[in-house]
Amino acid sequence: MTLETKIAILNRLADGEGSTALGKEYKLGEYTIRAIQKRASRINESKNSATNESDYAQSVNALQFFELYSQKQFQIKQEYTACKAADSS
Repeated sequence: MTLETKIAILNRLADGEGSTALGKEYKLGEYTIRAIQKRASRINESKNSATNESDYAQSVNALQFFELYSQKQFQIKQEYTACKAADSS
């Protein structure tokens, strides 16, 4: 079962839905739903960890994109200057 599914179950339990109804919907036993509820703090820690890793990955990707963009801008300026100098000759 995915982390997202467990989080969805926890959210619905928090909204007052019953473990029996959720068990039927997710095709899980009521015991499993209650076990998810019992482990809520660990599941939320996992969610926060996954979010932090995702944020970190997005930051790294943004930084790499910015570095590549800056390099391309510099390269374009050099090529433009070289072409302009060649046209002036």
